[in-house]
Amino acid sequence: LVTRVERISRSTSGGARAGVLVGAGNTLAELSAPDVADGLNLMHFPDSPEEYAVNDELAGNPLLFPWANRLAARSGYSFAGNRVDFPPLNHPNAPAYLLDDHGLPLHGLLTKSEAWRTVTLGEDMHLARHEWPTAHPRFACYPFAHALEMRHTLRDCDSGPGVTLKVELSVTNTGPGTLPLSFGFHPYFAGGSSARHEAILDLPLRSHIQTDERLIPNGRLQPLHELWPDHRSLRLSEDLQIDHGFTGLLREGAASERALPLVLRTPDREVAVRFGPEYRVAVVYAPLPEAGREYFVCFEPMLAPTNALAQTPAVLAAGQSIQVSFEIEARPN
Repeated sequence: LVTRVERISRSTSGGARAGVLVGAGNTLAELSAPDVADGLNLMHFPDSPEEYAVNDELAGNPLLFPWANRLAARSGYSFAGNRVDFPPLNHPNAPAYLLDDHGLPLHGLLTKSEAWRTVTLGEDMHLARHEWPTAHPRFACYPFAHALEMRHTLRDCDSGPGVTLKVELSVTNTGPGTLPLSFGFHPYFAGGSSARHEAILDLPLRSHIQTDERLIPNGRLQPLHELWPDHRSLRLSEDLQIDHGFTGLLREGAASERALPLVLRTPDREVAVRFGPEYRVAVVYAPLPEAGREYFVCFEPMLAPTNALAQTPAVLAAGQSIQVSFEIEARPN
């Protein structure tokens, strides 16, 4: 298990830095810039990479693959007329995945995978590759051969102080059949020294994906302004808990394909997440923090709604690849 954080940095405007914990899911463990929030880490992440690697909590920016959030059945799912059964967790070859409070499989199989390997580490870019381990017990839960590459590219903001990080994922179908796709990312942004009620969210989204009590979509959409009339300037009040899915990202203009970013504003920083066009669903997660712990906010880019792997996933034909991306931009407020 590699718990060393591979770091990339930019020296052009004073040392913006990003760090990737390759041996525990290739997650983004650090993002900072001296002119934003006094150079503190903008990601919610423990001080010890070793601690993160061995516990069940998520932080940083884990990849949720091959399914984002939860599946509706603990037993498995069906795809293209074939049944994929999950072995019992007490089975000696049981794969490693999390369970939610309802006992449903949560966040896929790679959140802390040790199989990532650095391909390139440069001044402003880190590229890692993950070969799906066909001989590993995890393969039983997703029996589709493929390869992943993840690229982190760090740069200065185009205008003014701040830092931008682009996260790109490439998926290649290396098997003979169709590959189902229903993945996402789960970036955790730290609240920092501000009080939670000082945080403001800008959510440029049209529709709330309604769910049952297990947070599985029920097929109905609700206009977001009915849920939160002030969703373009939503204050995180002390009793507001958020774990909601959305669709219909607003665009910069009628003819634009460029989505408006989801934004977290605190007294000392502004963190914006801009989804690439492939990400059609956003999950916003902002739970009430445990006593003595900092609050965080997650803006999660997702290829499809929760449980899509078991219903209507995107598909990738044999030999084909898909490239998706999103950007994190942080500026002083």
